[in-house]
Amino acid sequence: MMPIPALVKHGAGAYIAQCAGWLGGLAVAGFAITVGIPALLRIPLVRDVLSTVADPLPGIGRFTRSRRLSLLFGALGPALDCGLPLPEALDLAAAATGERRVVRAMATIAPRLHEGQDLAQLLGQVPGMDPASRARIASGGRSGRLADSCLRLATEQGLAYRQSVEWMGAAVRLSLTLLITLVVAASVIDQMQELMSNPLAMVPGAEGRELERELFKALPSLRPKP
Repeated sequence: MMPIPALVKHGAGAYIAQCAGWLGGLAVAGFAITVGIPALLRIPLVRDVLSTVADPLPGIGRFTRSRRLSLLFGALGPALDCGLPLPEALDLAAAATGERRVVRAMATIAPRLHEGQDLAQLLGQVPGMDPASRARIASGGRSGRLADSCLRLATEQGLAYRQSVEWMGAAVRLSLTLLITLVVAASVIDQMQELMSNPLAMVPGAEGRELERELFKALPSLRPKP
């Protein structure tokens, strides 16, 4: 955590204190990532804003979309399969996502069904639906196997969601590693520059320059030339 010259200059106590500070900072960052972020995501408003902003973004957008679709169709498929009334099935599926904009979108489907619109086409308008997902749901609607199509889509999106979680975890770990490496490298470079510019700077007791003055007084030849 700390270059050896600084260990020699400041002593073991300062070294241990700085290491404790580093470890404490890492512990706080780890706590924020593992506990704080999931806690924030449980707040509906925060979740809605983040999903809306993240959906168009590469990488993280795949994470939010696949999570939403896996939860939505993972609840809708069994609900349709067991014969639950359609309005209740739609409400159940929307609530499973925990996103208010999905709840609002699903709430508009039942009234439009009474106007004669197709359920599969209406489901294709759910936020985050890509062309492949729309095609799968439309195919299930035409074949009369919409529940099975929902379940298959939920399985596919669940796999994509787990892959996205793994990718994001690897990206976070890599970013933290690079950040720690850069900070430590900057500290080492700073200490080495100080050592090279003034070799006495790292000697214990040299902070007040008394040692330097005494050394130059005893050995004038070591005094830097102006």
